[in-house]
Amino acid sequence: MKKSFAVTLIGLTIVFGAVFGWKWFLHRKMAAIMAQRAAHFSVAVSVSSARMLSRAIELHSVGSVTAVNGVDLTSQLAGNVTSLTFRSGEYVRRGTRLLEINDAVVIRAPFSGHLGIRQVSLGQYVGPGTPLVPLEAWDPLHVDFSLPQSALPRIRIGAGIIFRVNAYPGRQFAGKVSAIDSAVAVASRTIEVRATLRNPGFMLRPGMFGTVTLTVGHSVPVLVVPATAMTYNTFGDYVYVIRQVKHGAHALDLAFQTPVEVGTTRHGLTEVTRGLKAGEPVVVAGQIKLRNGMPVTIHAAAADAAR
Repeated sequence: MKKSFAVTLIGLTIVFGAVFGWKWFLHRKMAAIMAQRAAHFSVAVSVSSARMLSRAIELHSVGSVTAVNGVDLTSQLAGNVTSLTFRSGEYVRRGTRLLEINDAVVIRAPFSGHLGIRQVSLGQYVGPGTPLVPLEAWDPLHVDFSLPQSALPRIRIGAGIIFRVNAYPGRQFAGKVSAIDSAVAVASRTIEVRATLRNPGFMLRPGMFGTVTLTVGHSVPVLVVPATAMTYNTFGDYVYVIRQVKHGAHALDLAFQTPVEVGTTRHGLTEVTRGLKAGEPVVVAGQIKLRNGMPVTIHAAAADAAR
């Protein structure tokens, strides 16, 4: 009886072992096939890693250049222009004689600067207040810009600014806040701010406009990703995070949609305030073909750059 039971038990063990062994073999085979299919149908992407970066708090605006000293010279008396002793566009020093009216009124430059295009001709009759020629001092210059009233506690006299204009791509002009308006504009709820900056080589001219970056406070650590990693839509912002998922003995790289909250974008890097951790690999190229959970193939060069 015992011998019969032992034989039966051994037989069942062999049978079940063969069944489970066969199923394990099929599972491994299927996993290998799925891995090959995933590799064949995967989307080629480039990746980069989310990383920590130290950034100063910045405020941004659009500013206009104005002259520290700038006037349109006019006549105070009526008469004929009897003498013109300047050329349009030339630089003149304070006190330089520019023109005469009726050989009696001597009109001189009230400060050193550059003349504009003359508005009168020799012998022309001019009345009081007639524009004669503009005069502008080009160095230093003012940059006037506005900021929302919420920024008022952060603005300080002497705070540094960087001014950029599209006429000189890549060039930065440094200055400092020199005045803050005495009241907030009722219509826009903004505060007017004036900065003063040097103008080396007289590159800037009154009337130009550009972007103003005002640095406030101390640098703080922030998590950033390349701006190209971001996908924006009406349902929220997200990135594709690459995670390795084991399928049997094989590991697949899959891309998962990950919702994130973002801050500002500077110099091609976007701040991520929630949803990511430092070191997580994100897709920066090729995400237009992706869907959530799809297998991906990471370009070797891009993978090396992400490490």
